[in-house]
Amino acid sequence: MCLNVWAHTYSDAEARSTWARLQRQPLSEKIFRETCDLIQDVGQTNLPLAYEWLAQYVAKIKKTGNRRWIHILLINWGKAKESLNHYDEAEPIFTQARQNAQPEPLLYCQALTYTAQLYFDWDKPDSLARYLALGEQVARKANDRETLALLRVFRGASRSRADPIEAVCADFNDAFRLACNM
Repeated sequence: MCLNVWAHTYSDAEARSTWARLQRQPLSEKIFRETCDLIQDVGQTNLPLAYEWLAQYVAKIKKTGNRRWIHILLINWGKAKESLNHYDEAEPIFTQARQNAQPEPLLYCQALTYTAQLYFDWDKPDSLARYLALGEQVARKANDRETLALLRVFRGASRSRADPIEAVCADFNDAFRLACNM
């Protein structure tokens, strides 16, 4: 979730003690990052416990109203579920991420991009088409060329399953053009 290049392996007792200590601390950027790192580290050896804590932490952070922190937690939780091919579990998490991010155009663009990726990986073309269209609309309005480029890549990759190579190339070329002009 947060960048921790020095991951730590915890015993269950050590992890639980660290979790309890962090939960007693006043919320700050430092404590948020330490808690994210702990959850991520624990997930390496005890995924059920990491998901339990993540659910608790999302609820706690939602009470703060800090959309950026909520966004980080939800997007990474959804990506984790998706990486395990638990698409049906990732879907409602990405729904929450989009709802949380909607008032913030760049966060919303990110949430739409990850939603498109979910439906691409899940091979749900109708849902993918819906979120590609919505994502492109929102990204244009936000002048977010990075999101437009990523969405073009997903569209091109999805077209490679059925459409002529020219359509695929057009999407990839458009993605390169957008990415190069950022």
